Amino acid sequence: MAYSPSRRRLYVGKTGGSTPSSGTTIVAVDVDSGSIVGEVGTFTPGSPIATRPWGGFGLDDANGLLYSAMGNTNLVAVVDIAAMRPLAVFEVDACPWAVALDVARGVGYVSSNQAAALTVFDLAKVRQAVGR
Repeated sequence: MAYSPSRRRLYVGKTGGSTPSSGTTIVAVDVDSGSIVGEVGTFTPGSPIATRPWGGFGLDDANGLLYSAMGNTNLVAVVDIAAMRPLAVFEVDACPWAVALDVARGVGYVSSNQAAALTVFDLAKVRQAVGR
């Protein structure tokens, strides 16, 4: 989960079960009312691979981007948190688990659940790719 102080939103992976393919959405919760105010879930349209936001999120609040580890794939999804829509996915090492962002330095990190691996990526390149 990730919290946006400027938007007063909590972003949470919503699952329909306990396996990586049993749920597919991220919800935005208004922290003042406790209401769900947005939801996004189709990260890889047309793909036979079920993708689930496993809960490893990194938030770039200033640019309105949420990065989500898609646990049963080798993908990270990038979500526009204002519109609650997917913008892109990009490849990382197998079974990404956690996402950490150092927005000040412009670097993101993704750990793997199945390998001793760490993917390092350039936030500026991602922002450019999604038009931010």
